Amino acid sequence: MTKKLRRLPNGFGRIDKLPGTRRKPYRARVLVSKELDMDDQKVRKKFKTVGYAETWTEAFELLQAYHSSPYGYEKRVMTVKEVYDAWSADHFPIVSESTQKGYRAAFQILEPVYGMKFKDLTVQDIIRSIDTSGKNAPTLKRFKSMMNALYKYAIGQGITDRDLSSYIDLSRYRNKNPNRNEHNRFTATEIKRLWKHTDDSTVRIILALIYSGVRIDELLSLRREDVHLDEQYFDVVRSKTDSGIRTVPIADKVLPFYKDWMAVGADTLISRDGIRPYTYTTFRKYHWDPVLKSLRMHHTPHDTRHTCASMLTEADVKPVVIKKILGHSAKMDVTEKVYTHLDVSTLLNAVNSI
Repeated sequence: MTKKLRRLPNGFGRIDKLPGTRRKPYRARVLVSKELDMDDQKVRKKFKTVGYAETWTEAFELLQAYHSSPYGYEKRVMTVKEVYDAWSADHFPIVSESTQKGYRAAFQILEPVYGMKFKDLTVQDIIRSIDTSGKNAPTLKRFKSMMNALYKYAIGQGITDRDLSSYIDLSRYRNKNPNRNEHNRFTATEIKRLWKHTDDSTVRIILALIYSGVRIDELLSLRREDVHLDEQYFDVVRSKTDSGIRTVPIADKVLPFYKDWMAVGADTLISRDGIRPYTYTTFRKYHWDPVLKSLRMHHTPHDTRHTCASMLTEADVKPVVIKKILGHSAKMDVTEKVYTHLDVSTLLNAVNSI
C-alpha cells in the first residue's frame, strides 16, 4: 500500500514522488504564478522546481530553506556556468574583445564541472579540470585571473562565502602544457589509409585539414559565403590571431569534398545535419576520436596543421608561401613581409604539390 504523503501548509509548495528508480525521487516545487486560460476559462498554475531529495523530509527542508530567503536560495544553487554567465555579462562590456576571448578559452577548463553548484566546487574539482584541460601556461595564467574575479563576484552576490582561487597553485604547470600531446604528423601510410575511407564524412574533414593547414575551428566555422569554388580558395575571416585572417587555397585533391559540402545549403560549409554547425567539443568527442580510433591512429586535430607544414616544406615550397597559407605572417621577417601579396595561383600551386 502506497504511503500517503503529509499535507503541506497552503502556499508553502508541493512535494511529489517521481516514478521509477531514482536516487532522489522527491521533487520540491513552489508556485510562482496563476494564469487564466482564456480558451477554457481554467486557472493554470506554474511551478518552479526548488530541488530534488532522497527523502520526503529532505525535500521539505529544501522548501523551508527556500522560504527563509527565496532570492538568496536561488543564488546559492547557481551552477558554475550560471555564475560565469552572470559575471561575464557584467564584466565583459568594460574589457577588450581580446580579453573576452582569453576568458572564454580559460573558462573551457571548467567544462567538466559546468553543471555543479558553484558553492559546492572544491579545489580538487578545479585541479582535476586543469589536469585534463590540455591548456598551456598563458591560458592557465588567465584562468587563475578569471577565478579570482569569479570568486570576488560570487562572494559579493552572496552565492558563496569561500574564495578558493587563492588555493589554485599553477607552479607545476609553469612553462609546460598539462596533459599535452606532442604534435605528431600524419605519416604517408596513414594518409593513404585515410584516402581509402573517404566515404566517411569525418575522414573527409581530416583530409581537408591536412591539405589546407587551417585550424579545426577555422574550418568548422567557415561560412559558405566565404568559399569560392571557381577560384579554388576560401577566406578565413575569424581566427585566433590577426595574422590568421587570410586566403586559403583548396587543393585539387579535396575540391570534390568542398563541392559536396557547398551543395548541402547550410549557413556553414560543414554542418552536423544540414543545419547546425559543429562545435569543437562535439566534433572531437563524437567524430574525430571515434573515427581515428577505428583507424588505429592517435592524433589531435592540430596534428593536421603540423602535417601540412611538413609536407609543404618537403615539397620545397618557399617558407614565405607556407607562412602565408598557415596564417603565420606574424612570424615573417622584414624581407618576407614585403612579399606577402601572393596571388591565389601561387598558393594553389603550393598545396597541389603535396
